[in-house]
Amino acid sequence: MSEEHQGAAVQPAAVPFAVLFLPQLLAGAVEPHDLFLSFTFVYLLSMHVRFSLPVSETALPVVEKIFDQILDGHTLQSKGVAYVIAGAEHVARMLKSSLLVVTTEPGVAQHPELESVPQAVMCRAGNAQMVRLRNVEKLADEELKGKLVGCAQLINIQSGGFITEGHFSLSW
Repeated sequence: MSEEHQGAAVQPAAVPFAVLFLPQLLAGAVEPHDLFLSFTFVYLLSMHVRFSLPVSETALPVVEKIFDQILDGHTLQSKGVAYVIAGAEHVARMLKSSLLVVTTEPGVAQHPELESVPQAVMCRAGNAQMVRLRNVEKLADEELKGKLVGCAQLINIQSGGFITEGHFSLSW
């Protein structure tokens, strides 16, 4: 809600957030086993930054079930993952405004409006899941940067490789 102040609307300060963008969640075509690693990755990063997750109403029950499985027996140490039921235009604005995009969509890296946004693109290399990092050096939060790089490195080592674009330093 905005307040009137000398004839101008005063908007609350924007809280930094990251986006988990999984196109299949907007299309409603959800395979739970394909989402578990992405959700775990984001849960670990959510200890440092709040995440927004665009999702269709049809995919929402599956999303909640997966997060319930990830959190089962663990203490909640997160700034939050907010589910957002949104159209394509709202998703595009979210992606441009975010301080980090985690996605399975490789085309995000080539989108001109997102070329300077730090990205973690989860992709397949054969049967293995890999994480490709872009623009990590642009993250101001050193703890988030270290966690992002460390988690990506663990996934990539487990999968048999390490893929990144740009410079970074590993500090966990």
